[in-house]
Amino acid sequence: MPDADSYDIAYGTDVIAENMGIVPSTANQFVLQIAPNTRYYLKIRAVIKGNSSPWSTIKDYLTLPSAPRGLMVSRQSSNTAVVSWKSLSGGNISRYYHISWGTDPQSANLGVTVTTNSEYTLDALKSDQRHYVRVRTVNASGSSSWSDIFSFKTLAAGVTQLKLQDIKHTQAKIDWPGINNAMTYELSFSALPGNELQKNTSLEFSRPPAELHDLKPDQAYQVKIRVLFQNHQPGAWSNYINFTTFPIPAPPKNVAITKITASYVQLTWTAMENISTYEA
Repeated sequence: MPDADSYDIAYGTDVIAENMGIVPSTANQFVLQIAPNTRYYLKIRAVIKGNSSPWSTIKDYLTLPSAPRGLMVSRQSSNTAVVSWKSLSGGNISRYYHISWGTDPQSANLGVTVTTNSEYTLDALKSDQRHYVRVRTVNASGSSSWSDIFSFKTLAAGVTQLKLQDIKHTQAKIDWPGINNAMTYELSFSALPGNELQKNTSLEFSRPPAELHDLKPDQAYQVKIRVLFQNHQPGAWSNYINFTTFPIPAPPKNVAITKITASYVQLTWTAMENISTYEA
């Protein structure tokens, strides 16, 4: 208004006028300090010689979201990675994310996927390869700037084709095809049924096969293996394989001495089912 001495600007996140803060301005434009991803309501009135005009019609607008921060990888394998981030968008306005990734940090055509969660699983990745990720937040008003680019390297291809050999009452042998350039192998096993509080036992072996000792008889176990390259850089864990140790058999019955000589004693007993050898 050409004859206005100043203006009152009322704005806030509540459409009820009484809850809006009022800011005076001597110009017909003003920069408001506002929060991202938040809906605001605004109205203006002119002040002429100490008298105020009626308030204008209330306008509402949604601010743009801020870019996500704190990108990180929480879990990964040779071909997958779970990327998560912290959202600083604020407010309770519906929003979603664009996540873009690829193997070239300078690429302008990184693949883009939409997700509503603050984490995303990237799959079909190349093993032992560095990948680059960036994320931006989107709401009804538009999108934030892209986050800083975050990079991670997928694990090298891991051990496959685990085979169980020579399972006994307290021992088991695990075999697998060797991997080129492997320094050692890490084997992790635990008794079943497992739970999150149960700690796996880890052992290192220079080459296959691996022999496990001091196991419990008639006990189920799960085993997984990964290769360790130079500088202890790990490959991906294999899938678990399960096995059960043999139970301790009952002692033989009807043991009898049938012959005694100067050089030996002959014993007999009742044969036991599924027992192939005996020790005396």
